[in-house]
Amino acid sequence: MPKAFSEEFRADVVALARKREAPMRQIAKDFGISESCLHRWMRQASIDEGEVEGLSSTERDELNEAEQENILRARQARRSPTLEALLDDKYLRDLHRAMFGDVWKWAGQYRQLEMSIGIDPAQIAVRVRDLVSDAKMWAQHEEPLSAVVRFHHRLVWIHPFPNGNGRHGRQAADYFIEALGEPTLTWGALRGNRNIDQVRQDYLAALRAADRGDFGTLEDFVVT
Repeated sequence: MPKAFSEEFRADVVALARKREAPMRQIAKDFGISESCLHRWMRQASIDEGEVEGLSSTERDELNEAEQENILRARQARRSPTLEALLDDKYLRDLHRAMFGDVWKWAGQYRQLEMSIGIDPAQIAVRVRDLVSDAKMWAQHEEPLSAVVRFHHRLVWIHPFPNGNGRHGRQAADYFIEALGEPTLTWGALRGNRNIDQVRQDYLAALRAADRGDFGTLEDFVVT
């Protein structure tokens, strides 16, 4: 289980790092954290203090709660689509808007900026249309689970929206498997008493394996 650090400890580490009296790598090592963790703490401290644009820790907690409420309302309000309805680029945009529209004003709109993950924004619309076309073929010629996993991986790989891509992709995959008349996906929920961070790491590892053409790990993850 990841080590928990108090707010006081984080503040002390950030204060020391800001003095620039030692390399960031050395400070992180001295306090038993990774350098990337130290960078995250410093950025979050700057956000909390209003020095840079972003969500404060309190706002982030409130946002996560609002997102979950929005997603729950969307699931309750929307009827499960047919396969024909689901495999349509407009439906996928509408689904994202339904899931996040009360939280993000841009929900349902493809991103316009380059990110560290995902494809060139200029290619998103074309790639999503290609995806739904390919998914229709997979639904006809592949095993159901294989078709759904390929669809989910490609959608997340494209990373069409600024945020919410994982949750959107999982909901779309849930609809896909349901439309094929197959058992509901579990997304790692049956893997015993494992903490949520470990499940998330397993999910990301499975996506990376799929990036390399190995879909078996992701297929295993979604049903265990």
